[in-house]
Amino acid sequence: MCSQPSGERCTESRIRTHVGDLWNDPFPSADLHFYSMIYHDWPPEKCRFLTRKSFESLQPGGRLIIHEQLFNSDRTGPFSVAAHNIIMLLWCEGQQYSGRKLSAMLIEAGLTGIEVKPTWGYWSIVTGRKP
Repeated sequence: MCSQPSGERCTESRIRTHVGDLWNDPFPSADLHFYSMIYHDWPPEKCRFLTRKSFESLQPGGRLIIHEQLFNSDRTGPFSVAAHNIIMLLWCEGQQYSGRKLSAMLIEAGLTGIEVKPTWGYWSIVTGRKP
C-alpha cells in the first residue's frame, strides 16, 4: 500500500505500461487500452486489427479509449482537422477519422456502450467497453 502525505491514492502500483511490437507481440491482459494519436497514422484495416487485438486482451468490463482529432460525422470539417488530414495522407498511411467511423470499428470488434466525448479543442475520445 502506498501512502502520500496529502492522502492521495498512489497509482504507481495500479498502472503499468507494456513495451512491445504493436503489430506482432501479443497484448497482455488489461482492463484499459489507451491509444492517443495512434489511429490517424494507419489505414482503416490496421485500425480494425488494433481494435480487435485490444478487444481480445481486455478483461470483461475493460475499456478501450481512442484519443484523436475527429472529423464531424460527414467528414466536412472542421477545417483544422481537414488540414491535418492532408498532412496525414501525404506523410503516412493514415487519415483523420470521424467519431462515427471509430465507433463503427469498436462496435465491429464487439465493444459496447460506445461514446464519443469532446475533450479539448478538436480532440475527442471514443470509448467502448468489453461486455
